[in-house]
Amino acid sequence: MKDVVYLFGAGASYGAGINERVLPILTELGERINGIAYSLEKNHWLVNKCGRAKVDIGVLINELRLISKETGRHSSIDTIARKYFLQGDMNSYQKIKALINFIFCYMELEKREYSIDKRYDSFFATILDSSLKLPSNCIMLSWNYDIQVERAYAQYKKTGNLSEARVHLNYRSGNFVANAHKIEADPFILKLNGTCGILENDNLMDFTSDFAEYNYEEVLFKLVSKWNLPLNRNPIKYAWELDPENEEIRKIITRVLKADTLVVVGYSFPYFNRVIDKILFGSYNFTKVIVMAPNAEEILETFEAFAPVNAKYPNGENYFNRRAMKNVNSFFIPDTFMISDDELEKYHSSPLGGFLA
Repeated sequence: MKDVVYLFGAGASYGAGINERVLPILTELGERINGIAYSLEKNHWLVNKCGRAKVDIGVLINELRLISKETGRHSSIDTIARKYFLQGDMNSYQKIKALINFIFCYMELEKREYSIDKRYDSFFATILDSSLKLPSNCIMLSWNYDIQVERAYAQYKKTGNLSEARVHLNYRSGNFVANAHKIEADPFILKLNGTCGILENDNLMDFTSDFAEYNYEEVLFKLVSKWNLPLNRNPIKYAWELDPENEEIRKIITRVLKADTLVVVGYSFPYFNRVIDKILFGSYNFTKVIVMAPNAEEILETFEAFAPVNAKYPNGENYFNRRAMKNVNSFFIPDTFMISDDELEKYHSSPLGGFLA
């Protein structure tokens, strides 16, 4: 079976939360950052704890308010980071990345009990087999800093542990690799911009799920006290920082270029990601492209501008299949995610097997 590539953007995690969105889309982020600054300032336990530990929480609060205003003057917070990177202003680049990591960790932690987008939940419920394995032809690429994919999958493991979930997802993010599974044939997820997280002994801390070990207030304090991460300790690593000659990256690109179906969820192909997007998706290899977003038709036009349709039958007729789906209540599941031979054998040997004969 040919591979199916899922490409997740900010809109793929927008459904997290009940009455209030846990993870806003980029245009709403400035307002949310200002709200985080206010919440920290009014958290008397945290302010007092920081005072006793000589941690200047006021610096963080002030930086959050400044970046909230700065975000309003740019198309996204990523644009600000890109500007500093291009200017060679590594001090500002380090600080903006540290703030982004803090912001997304805080949002995941703040409403952890109900902060998983239900669409990821139903996605895994549909495609996982009885051994909780992904289809072998499933590739997930995410531009998002959030940990929605990992948290949704972790719900299906009895431990609910993110570290274990990352191993089973064959997880890649920046310089962090959860296991040594090969990516030439196995399913995997690649976080193109890295991931938000707290590093403990060079490992990503499981800070949202294992509360037998991690107390919420203590995790929040740890997050605040260590927010200003140096570049080499920040798990967010932008795609433009990756080395295209890296063997692992080359293998991933090769795998994606051989895929047949692309499912785009909540991603608009912004210009500053265009070089990476063109490397991954601009080689005319996809015969089916599904875009899921309220403005899906507009996104399809953007996609086809840098990835022209070039798929034809031997008689010269075009067989490229595109779909713009404005209904984003669930993720599209292609027919190629069929039941595995092992699963089919289990059904045949079960009492229901007679119905399959």
